[in-house]
Amino acid sequence: MKAYLNQIRLLVQKDIRESFRRPAHLLGALVFSGLLLFVFSLQLQFQPEGGNPWAPSFLWVLLLFASLFTMNRSFAKEQQNDCHWALLMAVEEKSALFLAKAAGNLLLLALVAILVVPLSVVLWDIRGPVSLGLFLVTLAAGLVGLSLVSTLLAGITWQAEGESVLLPVLALPISIPLLLGLVELTRTSLGVSDAVQPWLYLVLLFDTLFLLLPIVLFDYILEV
Repeated sequence: MKAYLNQIRLLVQKDIRESFRRPAHLLGALVFSGLLLFVFSLQLQFQPEGGNPWAPSFLWVLLLFASLFTMNRSFAKEQQNDCHWALLMAVEEKSALFLAKAAGNLLLLALVAILVVPLSVVLWDIRGPVSLGLFLVTLAAGLVGLSLVSTLLAGITWQAEGESVLLPVLALPISIPLLLGLVELTRTSLGVSDAVQPWLYLVLLFDTLFLLLPIVLFDYILEV
């Protein structure tokens, strides 16, 4: 177990260093998020009730696209000079590769969220969460879920032609149940809705499913 965790740590460090050494996808996610923030703020200016009713939907759509930016070509970049073969031989369990990629993507997505969420509160005229604890739990569960989905689909499409286009095409419909739950929980934390339990169970079930299935099936996924 110690060797397994150590492999994950080393792979995460490698991906994070590379992301900051070649920050094109991270910068793309930040620029794209900034543009969406501005566009959505123009729309919300015409809403007399402020940003609370609409902001949850806008926020999670924004973070979904940001996760696709940060994860895009995460596996495919290893194909340069056939480095992917060395990477696959270096790990004893392929699930360690999945968990490392998911953790790296989560860290980058969290960085985007740290910048996006405060700006959205200001630009979208959000009155402030009624339940800060629920909002933080929702944000954490949502970032984990988006990272897991993006990582799994990036692993499935990494050897396909046009994988940069195929990834969002697959991610959008698969993420719909997660997005529905996250939007409703965020609306509840802002005082717009009062439904918690069913949506929280849905989000946690989604996260658990997309954590356990890749761990079991990732050996097969990488060979397809």
